[in-house]
Amino acid sequence: MTIKPQRYRISFVVNRLYYPFTYPEILESLEKRGYQRRATPPQPAMSGARVYIAGYVAAKKGSHVELNEGKNLIACEGESINRVVAGFKEIIELSEKDFHLEMSKDIDYSEFISSVIVSNSGNPLELIRKFNEDAYNVFDEALGTETAGYTIRIVSKDREPGDKNWFDIVITPRVSTADKEYFVETVFRDEDIKNVIEFASQSNSKIEAIINKIGGVVGIGE
Repeated sequence: MTIKPQRYRISFVVNRLYYPFTYPEILESLEKRGYQRRATPPQPAMSGARVYIAGYVAAKKGSHVELNEGKNLIACEGESINRVVAGFKEIIELSEKDFHLEMSKDIDYSEFISSVIVSNSGNPLELIRKFNEDAYNVFDEALGTETAGYTIRIVSKDREPGDKNWFDIVITPRVSTADKEYFVETVFRDEDIKNVIEFASQSNSKIEAIINKIGGVVGIGE
């Protein structure tokens, strides 16, 4: 099985009254840890105790740091899960040491997002159709043709999409190579930042296990 990363992203939302990552302190903090500014931001028009910049502000070894004061969010993003996890841990460190956040009480929730392309033996279109079996036959009469499931979606049981503890994994055949590759999108959200880091670190192996289960259920074998 081959996994081609498209995007990995880990973020957390601060629940403090004021967004703590002020300018220029946040850039100075990142530069101390080997990050380079993506561009020199223009001097903010306003001055005072709380001055902010937004967007992708710094990068190191393929991981990019995003700031969003409007959403109280800081994120690390890239195409290597190991580098993104390492970068996110550095963000946690600077948050604690330089901006005096207490992660156990000052974080509202954390979130991991990924999109990957997976190639494996078997035809994704056929495997997903077989996995969904005859559940979609109920739509045949309404549409005047035979129907089949095109997507497998796995979510948290007994939780809502807006909950702070939630996951959502969507598996579809990749449009341009539907007979060879899957496109997998993942969202994992949790109030405990450690759980998000653990899930992110294991995300590729979890996707492998899910794809193998699809093949196993329909008799292709794991």
